[in-house]
Amino acid sequence: MHEWKNREIIAGLVALIVLSLIAMFLIVKREINVDKQNTKEVNVASTANITSEAEIERTEENVQETAVDSLQNSELKETQDSSFGSTTEEYYSAKKMQEYTEGDWQLEELYSYWSEYKLDAVADLIRLPRLRAITDSLSGTDNYYYYGDTDKNGLPHGNGIAIYAENTYYCGDFKHGMRDGEGMWLKIYPDKPVTVNGSKGVIEHSYNGEFANDYPNGKGQEHFEYDFEQMENIYNFANVIGTFKDGYYDGEMYIMTISDETHTRDWSANAKKGVFQPLVNRTNVLGKVAVWKYLENEDESTDVFEWMFPEENKNFGVYGLKK
Repeated sequence: MHEWKNREIIAGLVALIVLSLIAMFLIVKREINVDKQNTKEVNVASTANITSEAEIERTEENVQETAVDSLQNSELKETQDSSFGSTTEEYYSAKKMQEYTEGDWQLEELYSYWSEYKLDAVADLIRLPRLRAITDSLSGTDNYYYYGDTDKNGLPHGNGIAIYAENTYYCGDFKHGMRDGEGMWLKIYPDKPVTVNGSKGVIEHSYNGEFANDYPNGKGQEHFEYDFEQMENIYNFANVIGTFKDGYYDGEMYIMTISDETHTRDWSANAKKGVFQPLVNRTNVLGKVAVWKYLENEDESTDVFEWMFPEENKNFGVYGLKK
């Protein structure tokens, strides 16, 4: 009996020990779980904090990048604007050169009227300040501005218009850079009348006809317009029609002279290289030779001549176009 009780005491102690161990195990497990939970929460919080800081850094980087992009775009825009301004200025400068050298609208406009022989419109245009500015820009040079057909080397070839210095123009045919074929040369004196070939009061001078090698060669007509208040000589050239050689009168010539708006005279003559050939084999009492024959003489039994001193009788031709 006593022995049985001892066994029950021992069993109870063993059970108590087991229960204690189990309790301790549960307590330790709980603590471990709590630690894990705390550690997890700390890790989650840390991760969230890291994510937040990364986002902030990325946001700051984005802001900085946006600011840099904005600044760069602004600088680029300023550069582009500056470049555009420069390009625009260069464009207008180039356009100005093209306007004169390659035939922009002013030369094209003048050519369109001239090619249709609307000479009244041409006369009005070449007296405008904008056209005069073009010819004035060539003062002191032999250069010219051209609009029209060209050859493979870019030289005037075919039909076109040229503007020269001192209010001088040509519209017509060209051949490899030279006036050649049919054309009209025109020079105006818009500021004050001048004297040409002894004729005073000239305000416009032209030649219309055949050209070769840059000069009047062949059949053509020279023409003059006057300020009649400035005229002095009753035998001013109005029209000279005939044949020309290198700009000089050469061959049979018809000459019309004018003294005012209504009084004209018609003459015939014969010239050789700018020298009128004597029409009679004698001189008059003053030593002059007969150079022109009057064509409207009512008394056909007696010829009427224009007489000239021999030293005056030379170099007659288209002033400004003599070779």
